[in-house]
Amino acid sequence: DNKASAMQFLSHESLTPRQARGPLESEKIAFASPFKKNSSDEDSLLTLRSSSSRATHLQSYSSVNNNEAMKQWSNYYLDIIKEKFTKWSGLRQGYGGRGGLIKVVEKQKKSGSYIYYKKTEQTHFSLGFRAFSFKDARRYTLAVLSTILGGGASSRLFIEVRERRGLCYYIHTGPEHYHDVGYMTTQAGVTNNLETIKRAIDTILKEHKDIMKGKIKKEELSRAKEIIKGRILLSMEDSANVASWYGTKQILEGKTETVDDVIGKIQRVSGDEVIELAKQIFRPERLNLALVGPFKEEDFHGFIADYRGY
Repeated sequence: DNKASAMQFLSHESLTPRQARGPLESEKIAFASPFKKNSSDEDSLLTLRSSSSRATHLQSYSSVNNNEAMKQWSNYYLDIIKEKFTKWSGLRQGYGGRGGLIKVVEKQKKSGSYIYYKKTEQTHFSLGFRAFSFKDARRYTLAVLSTILGGGASSRLFIEVRERRGLCYYIHTGPEHYHDVGYMTTQAGVTNNLETIKRAIDTILKEHKDIMKGKIKKEELSRAKEIIKGRILLSMEDSANVASWYGTKQILEGKTETVDDVIGKIQRVSGDEVIELAKQIFRPERLNLALVGPFKEEDFHGFIADYRGY
């Protein structure tokens, strides 16, 4: 009965031969095992003995063999990395190096938009401003600014656009930084109604302008800092996030910062710095709209171009 049940399991139509073999992944191991090459073969199964199975497991999965397998795989991937990235000398030499990155030159002179027509149940858009790279010290101020605008359920945009006016299903603001460029964007999902979408965008831009005019409360500033601090500390409960935190900074910036270092910089951001940064980046020539929904370019013709900033 046990053998019949085992055969039923191994021959189950939902299992692939690879799944049926269990841990015997490589052909070399499969040939050396008492399962032979095809472990779903009935003759192989009927002649299987526990002693031979244990011997095969010890032979194939000992620490020595595991270490050797890891070494082979490591060398394999290292060779691929060298092949693909060796020519990227600009990553180490800076811009202009042979095969290196081409420096971004800002050419945008006015606000822009891109409307992608698609039949969707709701319209999704991203409304943002070009900012700066992760090497810019102002990124901590931008983190506070974006959190005040749309960094949670207590943020301005969540309250004004979603709660008070009911203009969107979701809304969130956040920054993104790269090697030489960056941006801060507000993403939202809105019903497929042209006037509702435009009202939502107008409301979002109005909140941007209010910050530029200096309308920031002390409690808003403190709450935004605490939100950022809390999220960082909670994320550090996961060892993968800890590795990513230090590894990413070391690889991209050539240095490491402790959690306390970053939190300290966040805490030192002042309201005046937030207002000044808003004035610097919330400008027409930095504004862009990307939208996906059942609409065409002409539906928004001139709409974003009317934005004049502060």
